[in-house]
Amino acid sequence: MFSILEDHWPHGAIAKAYGVFNEERGAALRGTFIIDKAGILRWSIVHPIGEGRDADSYAAVLATL
Repeated sequence: MFSILEDHWPHGAIAKAYGVFNEERGAALRGTFIIDKAGILRWSIVHPIGEGRDADSYAAVLATL
């Protein structure tokens, strides 16, 4: 089981902290960051706004952790 973080309020604060907030559009890029229980970033990927995510690649990465 894993937690999912959503960035609603304050608007974009977490996206800004991770460097994926597009100030011009006022929206976040599609960033995914997998952080282990020790707080270590294990994997990340950033997609442009509007580009879909590949669920199979996410499942493959999660299976290695």
